[in-house]
Amino acid sequence: MGTVLYDVPFFQSSTGLKKILLDGFQVSTIVTAVSGDASNVSYSGTSNTGTGIASRPDIVPGQIPNLARGKRTPMEQFNTAAFTAPQPGEFGTSPRTDAVRLPGTLNDDFSATKGFKFGDARNLQFRADFFNAFQHYNPDPSTITTNITSKTYGRINNGLSGGFATRVIQLAAKLYF
Repeated sequence: MGTVLYDVPFFQSSTGLKKILLDGFQVSTIVTAVSGDASNVSYSGTSNTGTGIASRPDIVPGQIPNLARGKRTPMEQFNTAAFTAPQPGEFGTSPRTDAVRLPGTLNDDFSATKGFKFGDARNLQFRADFFNAFQHYNPDPSTITTNITSKTYGRINNGLSGGFATRVIQLAAKLYF
């Protein structure tokens, strides 16, 4: 996560209409980049060994569980072919944690502010905020099914485009007196 706040220095020494319109701008941004959380892959929560301890799936040799960010779709967020049902009487070879990485978040927020001064004590401020300015698609990891026996296994929200990719624009004005 990073943030930048910048007072635009141009036109500070200008006069007249040029100063009124172009001086007093401030821009800021907040960038959030978070890698996906580690998750386990489960096998219906049942015991395959007769011990009462839930079995895990087996990892298929030669398969890589994680997909590159550009290869992920709402129908497949990780390589579903990398896991299979465990052999009877075995616990499974998939790790208890960190079997796959769920999608992360990439978000850019931007703000521009312009102030107008009226005498020494009064100030009018206009502000424009852009949330998710570049409309990055950020799927909700909690809607991804990681149980290999589920018909929605590996999908976001049953294969629908769950998450958010909406840009929100907010305009505001404040009068200080």
